[in-house]
Amino acid sequence: MGSLFKGDYLWRANIFESKKNALQKNWFTNEDINSLEELIGRLKRLKEKVGFIIMKLAI
Repeated sequence: MGSLFKGDYLWRANIFESKKNALQKNWFTNEDINSLEELIGRLKRLKEKVGFIIMKLAI
């Protein structure tokens, strides 16, 4: 299924930049970054599921 939102590529690029910046700060640990990546993955899967449900309801 395609992206629900336009600019998804830019969103991913911003996440990468944010991760890079967060790693440069001393108050973020690798565990924090890994937790954020896991959360982002879950949110993306939820977004896909919502899109699938919307497509089914629209039929």
